[in-house]
Amino acid sequence: MKYELIKMTETTFRNLCREYEGVCIKCRFVQTGCEPDSRRYECESCGERTVYGAEQAMIMGLIDFVENEDDANCFV
Repeated sequence: MKYELIKMTETTFRNLCREYEGVCIKCRFVQTGCEPDSRRYECESCGERTVYGAEQAMIMGLIDFVENEDDANCFV
């Protein structure tokens, strides 16, 4: 299944990393308690196993960095 890229600013990404948070690639829910290399954790919002640690999502090419918060689809 293919998902839209997660769009976020570099500041948001750094905040996710610092707080050990991950993001659901399906619903964009930001979830706490995710190790940097988390893969396929169950999302507390949509219930799918589509939560990835911030660093892991970046490595996998799931994150698109944008300059402006108005262009983002993931928020902390």
